Amino acid sequence: MGYVWPEPTSSAAGSRILSLAQCFLKAGYRILFASAAQTTENSQDLKDLGLSARAILLNHESFNRSLKEWKPDIVVFDRFITEEQYGFRVQSVCPNALRIIDTEDFHSLREARRLILKENGEEFPLDALLDENRLIGKMQETELCYREIASYTRSDLNLMISDFESYLIQKFFKFSEQKIHTIPFLSQENARGPAFEERRDFVSIGSFRHAPNVDACLWLCRTLWPEIRKKLPKASLNLYGSYITPQMSQLHSPENGIFMRGRAYSAHEVLRHSRVLLAPLRFGAGQKGKILDALQTKTPYVTTPIGTEGMQNQAGVEVRNAGDFVKQAILLYENQKLWNSFHQAASSEFERLFSFEDHQKSLIKRISFLQENLLKHRKTGFMERMLNFHSSRASRFMSQWIEEKNAKS
Repeated sequence: MGYVWPEPTSSAAGSRILSLAQCFLKAGYRILFASAAQTTENSQDLKDLGLSARAILLNHESFNRSLKEWKPDIVVFDRFITEEQYGFRVQSVCPNALRIIDTEDFHSLREARRLILKENGEEFPLDALLDENRLIGKMQETELCYREIASYTRSDLNLMISDFESYLIQKFFKFSEQKIHTIPFLSQENARGPAFEERRDFVSIGSFRHAPNVDACLWLCRTLWPEIRKKLPKASLNLYGSYITPQMSQLHSPENGIFMRGRAYSAHEVLRHSRVLLAPLRFGAGQKGKILDALQTKTPYVTTPIGTEGMQNQAGVEVRNAGDFVKQAILLYENQKLWNSFHQAASSEFERLFSFEDHQKSLIKRISFLQENLLKHRKTGFMERMLNFHSSRASRFMSQWIEEKNAKS
């Protein structure tokens, strides 16, 4: 069940959901993808991938009738927001269906970091952004956290994208290992890329619908790039991203070596011809698709600990402040020996972290076990069952109220 129809050329989330679908297809499952969102010209044609597709309505009884017809064995919700909207209907109509949330990333963790950054203005308070106790405290100040954790509690299994987020939800929110499965970005393609002397310029890439990418791009263009440009006056910065806003358009400045290129219909093709990826992420969560793309194309990168969270950083430079970011970007761009060392490390890091075969087998094995032991798996403690009961009823009554309101209007 999609929050939106997958757009793999727009965001890492689009690629993520399709890679999970490939896991199921390889195991012999039949897949139906449903969403209430509008398709766009960039939506993936799911039929080409062997998936059926159905448009559904939000807050409408017709979805219950569709569930009775489909009789799914497993329902995967794309992010907790989709589970909020449809989980209670699945639970009511198909009580024996395994309910899984693909979390994409820990949304309230990302929001907590955004709030901490906002409190510090233009500074980059990295220690605070990485401090577990500070983060948990800030998360618990947000409504988003309570909604998200309630949704994860209602599900049978939550797919976390990084070991760090799995650790966080178990330590501070007391989730059992049985409710969590860590599965990173997956890809069967290792695109490779040409050598140092065949590449030129810097690149930054990421959807401008995603707030961390917007912040990173603004920080890069306003603070970091002017200093890099002083030392490398012939180098250019190419900005790629879907859904350009007027604010992002204004960053286009050829006289300063900044070029807003818009959507990259092939991130790999863009990165293969770029010498260095710049990813100055100051907040966020989960794994970063741009770093995965860099590994696949053997493109060295400069980023922050936020950018490499959930990964082993062996194919790029991780920095902790603006001064070091500028220094390392210049060094990596000019030093062919250093560049080559990261270029060579990229392939092995990609294979080690994102092996489709290993993670696909582990996921299907876990799901098969849960299906065989579902009743036992759901016999959790009283407090968890009580939260599940009340939060499911709250979602149901809210949806029914909206449905009734829409019927009268």
